[in-house]
Amino acid sequence: MEDKNDLFEFKPKWKDTTIFEPSSFRLWKTEQFNLEEIHEGQRSVLGETTKITLSPLAFHKLLIEEKEIGLEWPKVNSDSILFTKSVLDHDKVIDHAPPYFGIWLHRDNDLILEMHLICDETDKIHIQLGHAYTLTDGKLKYVKIKNECDCGKPEDHIELIESLLKIHGMIEKEEVALIQHAFFIDNWYVLI
Repeated sequence: MEDKNDLFEFKPKWKDTTIFEPSSFRLWKTEQFNLEEIHEGQRSVLGETTKITLSPLAFHKLLIEEKEIGLEWPKVNSDSILFTKSVLDHDKVIDHAPPYFGIWLHRDNDLILEMHLICDETDKIHIQLGHAYTLTDGKLKYVKIKNECDCGKPEDHIELIESLLKIHGMIEKEEVALIQHAFFIDNWYVLI
């Protein structure tokens, strides 16, 4: 007969998971890259950008959500937001590895500029060109700009950007929650 009081068999640590980001994403405030180096007249320093860490579950919910959720700029009092996608972590069984991805969106009135951030095994952030869009009346529309991704398929990017702009609609539906980071670091939020 099994002893239900055997504390040696109780291992709560096996049920614990956390979310993980590489140190360069966690230390984004040290990055001095200025958006003006890519887009003339658009001053925004990556280290001064508001950051939203997306938990894997929240990111999945944003991607699969139906189209009728209205699109709006996230209400975090910033025209520059770095979205980073975290991964699940467990110190005993989960083995994850680079690359890690992020998207930096900068808003100038109705214009939204997209940049992609990749963190590889060097733990250094690499910035790649994205596209530009306008957000008008809850609709996102591609706009041709001088320096943009050369993929030739901005429609492939737009679906991801639309997902990120559904955050507050999803909060209102109580599907996700946007909270201040547990360490109370200024301008760092976590979407769970």
